[in-house]
Amino acid sequence: MNKTSGLGCLASALLLAPWPTPAQTPSLGDIATDQQKPLNKLKLEFDIERAELMKPLAELDQLYRAQLEKLRLEAQGRGRLAQVIAVQAELAKLGEPAPEEAGEDFSDLAKARSIYGKARREREDALHRGLLALITKQRPLLVELRTAQTRQNQLDAATGTNTELATLLALEEQTRRRADPPPAAKRALEGATRVRGLKVRVQVDGTCQLHLTGDEIWFDHTRGQGMPPGRHQGKFPTYLNDKTEWNPVWDGRVTERHPIALDLSLAGARSEVRLHQSSGRGFAEIVQQPEPANGYTLVIELRDETHEGLAFDGSDWMEFRLAW
Repeated sequence: MNKTSGLGCLASALLLAPWPTPAQTPSLGDIATDQQKPLNKLKLEFDIERAELMKPLAELDQLYRAQLEKLRLEAQGRGRLAQVIAVQAELAKLGEPAPEEAGEDFSDLAKARSIYGKARREREDALHRGLLALITKQRPLLVELRTAQTRQNQLDAATGTNTELATLLALEEQTRRRADPPPAAKRALEGATRVRGLKVRVQVDGTCQLHLTGDEIWFDHTRGQGMPPGRHQGKFPTYLNDKTEWNPVWDGRVTERHPIALDLSLAGARSEVRLHQSSGRGFAEIVQQPEPANGYTLVIELRDETHEGLAFDGSDWMEFRLAW
């Protein structure tokens, strides 16, 4: 082979060979995504562990829903419409549609509610303890990541981590508030002599229920109409015995439970609770007396309407006393 033909072959090979491509410069989007990966990993691990902590509550709700469905079918089989509606109202607390009419509570439902309430409080306590431990583990990891990102001039990523840290601290405050009553309320509960009476002054718009046990008081607006108590044109406290300003913390349509010191067990054993209303254009009535079957839970219905069911415009302050 002559030299000319050899050079021709070499030239052809060079022309057919793939040209080397220059290294691609990462885009700003790719850089941002890479910088977010450590935070996303921390968030994913936190969410997985948090979901595991919440499983016992979800399982309990599922069991309670099945028990309520059984009670509903039994009441339906007996032709007890009012009891069916009462079960549907209880199911509404688990996310089911709320009935428009009031039902009639019965012993099996009250017993199931009491057992569920006690079990749920136990699981909520365990959830709060576990969640606080998880937050304690997560907080320094976020602080460390934010510091590293700032030092590396990853300011957007550091800002995102700082936002996540603020969200975590807000969750910690909320969890601690749910796990422990405020110190003043806790001291009052621990040092209080359990009384056998209560005066309540509350702003009412529409209808709502007030629940009381020997240790706790809370509002349930699941089947309520109008604004929740104290929420019409502002945020107003509910006054207990003219001394305590109770500012309910709403979790959906039910408030968190507020500590109180009442001896409702004596009411259930010896006599019925009596209600005397002293002011308010609407009316308050006891719809459930405390007894062992319902965990000594008193339920009062608050109605800013006439006895014929005609609603008033706006809201009004209602005051009543309970005695036993």
